[in-house]
Formats: sequence, structure tokens, C-alpha cells
Amino acid sequence: MDLESIPDKKIYISRKHIPDRTYGSIKRLPFSDDNRLYDDDILEEYLRSKGFEIVIPENLANFEEQINLFSKAKIIVSLTSSGITNCFFMRPGSKLLEIMSPITSSDFNPDENGECTGMQSLHHIYVGLAFLKSHTYIGIPNWTRHSQDIINYIEERDFLKRLLDE
Repeated sequence: MDLESIPDKKIYISRKHIPDRTYGSIKRLPFSDDNRLYDDDILEEYLRSKGFEIVIPENLANFEEQINLFSKAKIIVSLTSSGITNCFFMRPGSKLLEIMSPITSSDFNPDENGECTGMQSLHHIYVGLAFLKSHTYIGIPNWTRHSQDIINYIEERDFLKRLLDE
């Protein structure tokens, strides 16, 4: 492999352009909406300071640009979202860090009082995809949906700090 083909990009897949999705009157959800992060700019600035390029996949010109960009990624960081499927274009040995946001299943059914239980689910497909592509997959929790909590989680773990600093 020549030096020009060695993946060297550090990419954060941004979701801040996604419109708010509020659930309204459904009770007993651990959150009232499907916003994966309430303060995107804080996490984006932190990752930018670590050398990450902030990418909104929907803003890429075409599919070829998407493939070219993500094939050059040595690490992708993303909140749980369909944007992570871009790891399919990463080369074997690349790294994927998913900031796992609890999300509601599409099949949850509130009772007559609008109450729900057992509706949380995660996108487990990314773990399998990373395995099939020989990527290193790391998932970290995003229970509060606040950037500073995610940053604190990373900063308290040397292996995550080193991973982002590579």
C-alpha cells in the first residue's frame, strides 16, 4: 500500500441538521424526543480540536464523493444513526466509535393512558458490520444526550483519549 492510499481522515458524522422529533404526550419515556444530542456544537468543537473533520453525509455532492471520503477514514465517530453505515466504505483495520443513544423502537405501542415500557433499542447492525469489515468497534453510552457528559466519559478513559488523538 502506498502512502497516498493509507487512510488518514478522522471523521465525525454530525446529526445537528436533523429536525427535532418530539414525542409529545407519550409517558414514561426516558426522554421526550429523538434528538440524539441537545448541544451538538460542544461535541463538534471538542472533536474538531482533536483533528476531526465534521461531516454531514447528506451534504456530500454524490455517492462517489461519499465513498471516496469514507474510504480515507481511519476513524469515524458518530452518534447512533444511519450515517454510521458509511463505515462500510472504510478499509479493514479502521476504527468506529459509536456514541450509543437509546432510541425508541418503531413498534412500541402506548397503552390507553399513553404509557410505554420496554421501548428502547439500539442499532446493533453496526457491531456486526464492523466485525465483517475487520474494523475496531467501540460503543460508548449517551444516556443524558449532553455533549459534556460524553466528553467527560472520553476524558476519564485513557484508551479513548489515545484513540481520538491518534
